[in-house]
Amino acid sequence: MCFWKSSSPDEKLSPSDIMHPDGILHMSETNEVVIRLEKLNIGLKKPPKVFIPGIPDTGSMDPVFDAEHNNILIAGADDDDHYRLICFIKPGDIIVYELPGVCIIHRVVKIEQDGKGRKFICKGDNNPRNDSHEIRDENVKWLSIGTIY
Repeated sequence: MCFWKSSSPDEKLSPSDIMHPDGILHMSETNEVVIRLEKLNIGLKKPPKVFIPGIPDTGSMDPVFDAEHNNILIAGADDDDHYRLICFIKPGDIIVYELPGVCIIHRVVKIEQDGKGRKFICKGDNNPRNDSHEIRDENVKWLSIGTIY
């Protein structure tokens, strides 16, 4: 098995180590890949909710993922675990946040603290500027743990 580590000064933000390597199994008899969500590095107390939607054709996250790719998303099973999940999020992670009438999947580029609490600054990888929305804990609905192309 090969692993590559960039030594480039132009290192880009990338997601946290969300999944422990022991949590991804190849079942040779059935040729299935199994993701064991109890092996997440997040510290959830219960198995998370899972959602695997196709991605809409917005182009905002090109080339990471595009239309019809399947993103594996998780959320906390209850309010306590969802809060644990939100506290785990770091710059580089990809989240789905909800605003009135729309859900957006973009990368967290910065997390700030102000008088209202935590504020996530997000950006589509293919977009020239950060999102203009105010994104708070209550807007964060899902955390991406992978994409199937």
